[in-house]
Formats: sequence, C-alpha cells, structure tokens
Amino acid sequence: MGEHVDTDEGGLDRISNTDGAYRSEPDFEGESFIRANIPWRGGDRQSGIAKGATKIAPFTARRAKSGPLADEAPPMEQIIIGSSPPARILRETIYTYADNSAPVLIAGETGVGKELVANELHRRSGRRHRPFVAINTGAIPATLASSELFGHRKGAFTGAYADQIGAIAASDGGVLFLDEIGDMPLEVQAQLLRVLDDGLVTKLGARTPTPIDFRLIAATNVDLRRNVACGSFRRDLYHRLDVLVIDVPPLRDRGDDVIEIGEAILRALPEDHLRAAIITPKAGDRLRAYRFPGNVRELRNVLTRAAVRASGGKILPEHVTFSEAEAGLTAEFIGLDISKAQDLVTRFLIMKALIATDGNVTEAAKLTGRGRSTIHEVKKQINGNPIAAEFEAACAQMRALVDGC
Repeated sequence: MGEHVDTDEGGLDRISNTDGAYRSEPDFEGESFIRANIPWRGGDRQSGIAKGATKIAPFTARRAKSGPLADEAPPMEQIIIGSSPPARILRETIYTYADNSAPVLIAGETGVGKELVANELHRRSGRRHRPFVAINTGAIPATLASSELFGHRKGAFTGAYADQIGAIAASDGGVLFLDEIGDMPLEVQAQLLRVLDDGLVTKLGARTPTPIDFRLIAATNVDLRRNVACGSFRRDLYHRLDVLVIDVPPLRDRGDDVIEIGEAILRALPEDHLRAAIITPKAGDRLRAYRFPGNVRELRNVLTRAAVRASGGKILPEHVTFSEAEAGLTAEFIGLDISKAQDLVTRFLIMKALIATDGNVTEAAKLTGRGRSTIHEVKKQINGNPIAAEFEAACAQMRALVDGC
C-alpha cells in the first residue's frame, strides 16, 4: 500500500509515492529501501512460465529515495490514520514490536494496509538505516522462488547467465518483508525455515553458506492455521513465524476512521481541483453504512470516483457508488461464513420489502416476518439514502455471493 514501483530487467528500481504518505528526501548515508515485487524474471508476463533461454538479470540492490528516517518521520497518526480503539491499538502494537528482532506475522484481509504496517515497523526500528526488501511470494512461480529468495550462481540452471543476489542476502542487516507468505511453495518453506534456524543462506549452485542477519516480517490474508491443517503450509514454519502477531482490523470495524482515512485519501489525489473535495455528512453516513470488503483499497477507488463526479466540490450521497465489481468482493469476504451470508440476505429482503411498501416499516415487518425494530435498524443504516440505490448495491452483492453456484 502506498507504493508504485517501476522495475527494469534487474527487477529493482525506483520507488514512487502514490498516496502522499511519505515524502521523497535525499538519500541518507547507509539507507537503502528496496522494493522487489516483480512476478518473475525472464518469463512470459502473461502466462508466468519462465523462458529458460532468456537471460536472468542479477538481483542487485539499488539505492532508492524514500521517506525520512523514523527520527524525523511524521507522527504515526499521520501514517496509520484513525481515532478508533482498533487504530490506537494497532499503533501501540507497532511501537511495541518495532525495536525487536523477532519475526512478525501481519494478518489481515486484502486491502487493509499490511505492507504499510511492515514499513512502519522498519522505520521505527533500529534497522531503519538498513535495507527494506519486499517480495510478493504469491507472484513468483514456484520454479523461480528459490532463486528469487536465496540467489544463484552463474550456471546453476538454464538461463542463469550471471550471479544473482537473492532477496534474503539483499536484506542483510535490515528487514525482509514476505507478502502473501501463505502462497509460498512447500519446498521453499523448508529452505526458508533452515535459514531462520541457522542464520545461513546458500545460493543455488553454491557450496558455501553465507551468514545472514535480517528481520523477517511476513503478511497473509488467509488463516495459516487452516493451511497447516490442510497440509499446504509447514507446521514448523508457522510456529517459527507465530511469535509477534499483528492483526490489522478491517475497515468495517473501525467506525469513523473511514471518514478520517477518506479525507486523507482526498488530500493525496494527484489533481489539484480534486484535492478540495469535501465529504458531506450524508455521504459520510453512506460510507459508514457500507462494509467495504475491499477495505482501504476499495475506499480509495470509491472516493476517487466520487471526487471526480463531484468535480472536486461537495461529495453528496449520489456521488458515492459501489460498483458491482467491488461488490463482488463480498463473496470473498463472506466465504463460507453462514452468519455473514444470513446478514446479507436479511438486509436484501428487508430493503426489497421497504421498496414494495414504499418505506412503510409496519408493512415491511409483516412481509418479512421480522420485528419493527429490525426494520428500523436497516433504515438507520441507510441513513436517508435512496432505498433503491441501497437495494441495487445489495443485489450486486447477492449476485456475487451466488456466482460460484
């Protein structure tokens, strides 16, 4: 979250800021923030199948501009935004865990800002002058995962035309951030566990291991315990990671934080006239009533669209819309949770009854067999927004829920 990366053949290049959370500063002595998030090297970017005849460029660390050091960084409240108890607990946990060498496991749904948390752990730690290397393990084909992480010697395999330093070696003295670690191949999990246990890394094709000192921060949007139970994640590696755990709360559990974060998103928009957009109270109520299965990432899309529709002026409820594609994320959010599915069906049918009865609570209660208090609660969540618009959003969510049938 918050970074856009332009990569070249070597897979590492400059970092550009897309959300205004950090300001570019001149390079500091000894500081190197590295963003390595390429899916693969020497492969077909569409199919993900590596081409052995293509030269694989070395993993070389390049100095990249980044935000100020932690000693000069803005207050964390400007980075991890929100006044809700979950937001305060999250900031306190980051402060508590930052200056430590134990592994950290960051858990949370897609779009909650797990990488932002990882960056803050690094920036507030004693390793802040050393590299921060980020790898999306879910985007690397299994055939290249070992090379990406551990590096290789020239000639180690077809296409290895030069020595390559791996992500682990590149993070020496600093932090290695492994995003979507639940998608890491089992074979690579075993190799990573050996590195964590021994503090030694061996390149593919090499015989002599190299001592390594790094802090591991991993992130996942799945329940690793479930993966352990079904055999797709090693139990011993899970227990190695399950030391310091940070649960990043979903946006729907953060109350008015959605408005604070939304205002920060608007202030960071690239167009000058859009940055002046204001969230009106009615539009804010509409944002609070939505569950945001895509979390902060979805909120950014919704408010960018709303600011454009409002021409940078006052954002009204009719400017705040949730596309069917975004509503489709509800299926991922609900999963196999029957209670969540029942909540969605109840809301859908109550709004349908309210439309049929022209908003008459008593009649809607008779049609649905629910008490008047339940109908009033749904109307309260709508907050005066057009029932038809809310019903349309619920329809899209229902369609998304049954798409897998």
